[in-house]
Amino acid sequence: MYKVIKVTFWVLVVLITSCQSDSFSPVKEVEQKIELIDFYRSHFMNDKVDTYVNIQNYQANFIADLWGENNYASVVCGGKDNGLCEANKLEVDEITFVFDQGSTIVQSDEYKQIFGKRVNLSYAGQEVDGRNDSEDNIYVPDILEVSIGEQPVLVNGYPITWNADQDNTSGVYIVVEYSPLENMHLRAQYSDSEFAYINVPDNGVYDFSKSDFSNVPDGSTVVLRIIRGAFTISDFEEEAVSFSALTHVGGFAKIPS
Repeated sequence: MYKVIKVTFWVLVVLITSCQSDSFSPVKEVEQKIELIDFYRSHFMNDKVDTYVNIQNYQANFIADLWGENNYASVVCGGKDNGLCEANKLEVDEITFVFDQGSTIVQSDEYKQIFGKRVNLSYAGQEVDGRNDSEDNIYVPDILEVSIGEQPVLVNGYPITWNADQDNTSGVYIVVEYSPLENMHLRAQYSDSEFAYINVPDNGVYDFSKSDFSNVPDGSTVVLRIIRGAFTISDFEEEAVSFSALTHVGGFAKIPS
């Protein structure tokens, strides 16, 4: 049973003159072109949205204490015009996020409290009268718990397990990242970085299959990452404003020869 919490995002609205028709909706266009993994790959600065707010929980390695120093949550706001973030705040219950300089990262264990809940979003301007508010809601999946204990060797059938979230309908991303800088013995033959991923149901287990990551070289050391989360994009004064929340766990792994 998840709780309902209230989120209010106060935004300083920038007035613009537009020749676009009244039927223009950036949300309808953007939502068809984006998925959750795009926010992770672009470090949340997605060029398809005008302004973004992201909250993420990050476990730095597979053996990190779930609530220890290597596991934290952070919040960031930014976009094409950081003026939409500057001098504004994001309120989540009694938690207040302040963006003094626009694209600001703030870390706190306190931010973990929003995960595993359905969140109501309310976007409202502080200084402009006569503007319609925008409201949305989103379920933020529970914080991932992945414990492997040592650097895994990703043979076919290797079980990757995590705490399942039955309320998460967006699945879980299994990501394998190859870098030639971590594989000097392969650099001459495989000089380009590779980012491979699949999306699987959030049922708590995925049995590794090399065929799902066929572009990753055999015999390489890679970063294995498990990601889940949610996002929504709101139509705010004819601009697309995204709110995303991600939880992810990562660490080094080995692809056998």
